[in-house]
Amino acid sequence: MNIKNSKGFTLVEMLVVIAIISVLAAALFPAISNALSSASATALKQKGRGIWVAITSSNMEREPLNLGSLWPYECSEDADAGSPGTAVAYFNYLLSDGSTTTKTTDDTDLRVVADLTPDTLIANGVTAAKIGDTLTEDNIAWGVVVVGDSTPTEIPFLVSRNFPGNEPLKQQTQPSAVPLTLDATVKPFNATRAVWVSRGGGTFDARKKYFTITQLMGLGECKAPDDTDTFTYWAK
Repeated sequence: MNIKNSKGFTLVEMLVVIAIISVLAAALFPAISNALSSASATALKQKGRGIWVAITSSNMEREPLNLGSLWPYECSEDADAGSPGTAVAYFNYLLSDGSTTTKTTDDTDLRVVADLTPDTLIANGVTAAKIGDTLTEDNIAWGVVVVGDSTPTEIPFLVSRNFPGNEPLKQQTQPSAVPLTLDATVKPFNATRAVWVSRGGGTFDARKKYFTITQLMGLGECKAPDDTDTFTYWAK
């Protein structure tokens, strides 16, 4: 009678397989992580572009009625808009009925910007507010540069909120290769990359290494809407 011997993995063989898998996983992790980050950046750029389109469309509706523009500079000068001075107050106004400016409304016919919803403002890791509630900074993935109707199109309008923007923003006369500081505690990108949308509707992103003031603001001597050479940034 023939007896076939079966042999399983030995402990040494199993450890070798685990070691090989670990090496492969370590080699692939940066590529996978970067691909996921790039996908999140693309998704946020699409949402940012949607915000820009919604505001631009509302401005076109309001112009024949001689109503003020909805860019942050004009809103900050408008007492009827609550003169918002933060990104949270600005987006609460845009999603409000224009009367109760600190609370979102579910009535799209009354909403200041009909095509905006709380879901428009979020990203991976940022929780959407319920319609009818008041937005907080935890419900918004964006900081806001105080641009206006007369601001050149290349100046940023929205910047992902992991950029804390501790100082006013200005265009540079000379290129800078110094990376801007990113907040490692703020989703969706922490300190890995930033996304921004220009006043003209262009969308951009850069890894931390390349996210510089030159990349964000460009070169030149652009004046802010209030005739200074710096732009206020609402990080929260």
